[in-house]
Amino acid sequence: MNYGFIMFYKDFAYSGRAYLLWSYGAAFGAVVLFAITIFSRFLSGKQLVAGAFLVLCTYFVFVSGSRGALLGFALGCLILLLGSGRFWRAGRLQVTTSQVIASFVLLIAAGYVTWMLIEGTATQSIGRFVKLLRQVEGDSIILAANRFNYYAFAIEAWLRAPIFGNGLGSFSLLYKNMELYGVQPHNAFLEILAEYGVVGLALFLLVLGHVFGQVRRAGVLRDPVMLTLLAMFAVQFTNAMVARQLSGQMGLFTMLGLLTAAPALARTAACRPADNPGRALPATVSAPPFWIRWQA
Repeated sequence: MNYGFIMFYKDFAYSGRAYLLWSYGAAFGAVVLFAITIFSRFLSGKQLVAGAFLVLCTYFVFVSGSRGALLGFALGCLILLLGSGRFWRAGRLQVTTSQVIASFVLLIAAGYVTWMLIEGTATQSIGRFVKLLRQVEGDSIILAANRFNYYAFAIEAWLRAPIFGNGLGSFSLLYKNMELYGVQPHNAFLEILAEYGVVGLALFLLVLGHVFGQVRRAGVLRDPVMLTLLAMFAVQFTNAMVARQLSGQMGLFTMLGLLTAAPALARTAACRPADNPGRALPATVSAPPFWIRWQA
């Protein structure tokens, strides 16, 4: 580490870039804390404590330098906001307390980002978004290695072997004639196309379709636990779409496994008494690890 800067350290090639490891951990925590904050009783001790830690995690995501973690956090919060209730019912606009709190928090964050861009005093994460836009406008998009070059070469590699791909871990070898850390498509779909072809992409989409088909059929998308799991999946899926290669996506497949619990969660929810939906699970059913009571 140099001067307290967490982006790189000398052995990052063996364990991953430090700023990515910490940033996505903070993004996961921030999404869970955001869920606890909006689903807890207004101004309760739990909500205030969760809100305080949410501010700390959010601040870290903003200054850490990880664009993917920031995007994943924003997407996860948006899922929680949109899924926490119906905006329009019986011809009238209806919002829940959780939606009001979440909207207020997101407006503050959006205003802060806008102010930084106007003043030119961006944090590390926002500054790297600006750098990405400058790459598009400048000659570095041609002269230097960047995501746009990786995207274009991934499509070219796929066209070489469109059905079955070029093989596991072949992208770096095709691009640089050697294995180099960080030389990867930085996009799960393009990586699958380049290395596993159309057959691999079809199998991956089949897994995603099966998991989310179960979630939809179970009818638990408004359940706070399932919404939180879905928001956490959004963070990990963003990582797969902009950062780490698929072979290192243990978290992505872990979240897919947890989402397959949707039918079991639906059966558990059906066992709760209508007068106390947040508690009173039957003795034979264990409560989820971080159950959050729904607030109307």
